[in-house]
Amino acid sequence: MYELPSDSAVPPTVFVIEDEAEVRQAVCTLAESMGLRTQGFESAEDFLEGFDREAVGCIVADIR
Repeated sequence: MYELPSDSAVPPTVFVIEDEAEVRQAVCTLAESMGLRTQGFESAEDFLEGFDREAVGCIVADIR
């Protein structure tokens, strides 16, 4: 299992941007099963509207 650095105040988040709800949920579930925090978005626009600029993490995006 992935272990977060002990000096991290807020754990990083995997931001999942995917228009298909089933795929988005599957990716979130997979990341969460590894102990990672996730947040899903239906579109890039939704992500930009809801993204906290202080948040730390990575983006997994639908490229098609």
